[in-house]
Amino acid sequence: MSKHLIKIAIIGGGPAGVSLCLQLAKSLKNLTLKSNVHLLLFEKSTAIGYGLPYSINENVFNINLPREYMTLIPGEHHHFSNWLHDLQKIPESTTFPSRYYFGQYAHNQLLNAKKNLKSPALKIMTLTEHDVFDILSEDDQNYQIHARHQHTCVLYTAQVVILATGHLPSTLFSHYHHLPNYQHNPWDMSAYRKFASHHHVVIIGTHLTAIDVALKLYSQKHQGHMTMVSRTGLLSAVRGRKLSHSMQYLTPSTIRYLLKTHDSTTLLSQLERLFEKEISLYFPHGLSLWDTINQIKKMPPLKRLKHEIKNAELNEANWQLVLSCFYQILFKIWPKLHPQEQLFFLEKHASLMFAFLCAFPLTNAYIIQSMMVSKQLSIQGGIIDIEYNEPHFFITLNNGTSLTADYLIRATGSGDDPKTVPLLAQMLTRKLIKKHPLGGIYIDTNTHHVLTDKQKNPPSIYALGDLVKGACFRMIEIGQVVEQARIISDHITQTLNLAG
Repeated sequence: MSKHLIKIAIIGGGPAGVSLCLQLAKSLKNLTLKSNVHLLLFEKSTAIGYGLPYSINENVFNINLPREYMTLIPGEHHHFSNWLHDLQKIPESTTFPSRYYFGQYAHNQLLNAKKNLKSPALKIMTLTEHDVFDILSEDDQNYQIHARHQHTCVLYTAQVVILATGHLPSTLFSHYHHLPNYQHNPWDMSAYRKFASHHHVVIIGTHLTAIDVALKLYSQKHQGHMTMVSRTGLLSAVRGRKLSHSMQYLTPSTIRYLLKTHDSTTLLSQLERLFEKEISLYFPHGLSLWDTINQIKKMPPLKRLKHEIKNAELNEANWQLVLSCFYQILFKIWPKLHPQEQLFFLEKHASLMFAFLCAFPLTNAYIIQSMMVSKQLSIQGGIIDIEYNEPHFFITLNNGTSLTADYLIRATGSGDDPKTVPLLAQMLTRKLIKKHPLGGIYIDTNTHHVLTDKQKNPPSIYALGDLVKGACFRMIEIGQVVEQARIISDHITQTLNLAG
């Protein structure tokens, strides 16, 4: 008598989908499975593992975290770094290698997992060039998965579906998409070839994506002026070298005490109070957190960048560790905060926090500094409006001045609306998922099951990554996605084990 077959479909073959597949394969092969299990990994591009950020083979695009912190395996912090060591293609001293290497690493890990599967009951199927455009619920236990493969519609069935669809597209400036001198997707490398080398390029954004765009233009020897512009005009911080700080206030015992003694409406304010006390150790004497931030805001961009570089060189950027700790705590307790508290933080503090938290490597900071010193690059704040009057864009600033741009590049990061992804739009219509007011979709944060209005019991659909940014707070590190994959893998493994 043949075994029952359970198919688990992972929609998205980027690093998140690969991490989940690796963890599921590792957990399931240790079980005595009474059912055959097939892991179906769907990816619309031609290769598994890369995803958008890691698919571009350009040396100018480096990872923004030290290689020792990049991994697809929970708890194995040096996994990627050890893989690079074995690869012997880059020097050991390269702390921030090309992003493309991490895509290669993800691709390689999945190939090895497929090759090393010993259990005859477990199989990994990689379905590249499969663009999933619709998912239908047949009944409580089966889903139809509709995909396009090489111009042909194909149909699969699965008992479990996991949405690992990557970053949500931004809807900003959608009315400019049709214009030839507007670039909505900063990762479309072919678009950079159309820029006349002497023209003025305005980059909307001043954080990591905007820095990547400026570095790309610099690498192709763009001669014209570049301007980064945003509301705050704050460039991302420069990442320090090896940091160390022993927490005095943001300690695990203090956080546990807060969780016991404060409800969802007061928890955030208490956490912020502890953060201010912790980080004040690095402020000039007598200045509060907001005094310091206001001083930083008033600094000319080049002066601030030079200050950041000096601190990084002297290893005096330990405040970054405090901010990172605060973020990690906030990430974990986010579901416990009242929705109004969550909204307040996103509207008032999130953008400023990420400007300091999402830091970029010192090597790239030197290039940005040289561009600013030579006056090829300038940074402006106070953006109010953008208008197009052929053939130029006109950007209005709150100081009464305006910029005239030959080309405009959006570099503001991902969006919030799941309707921008055709598959997710279909699932919203079918009420298989529900839009979250703070971005992405609703999930049970304990299991990552998707939540909707109509089901009493959660469906066998899970989600992770940027798609759950409203329920789980914004993710800035691959490690957080890997942890989400662990939660899903553990829950599915436990469910299959209990089912026998």
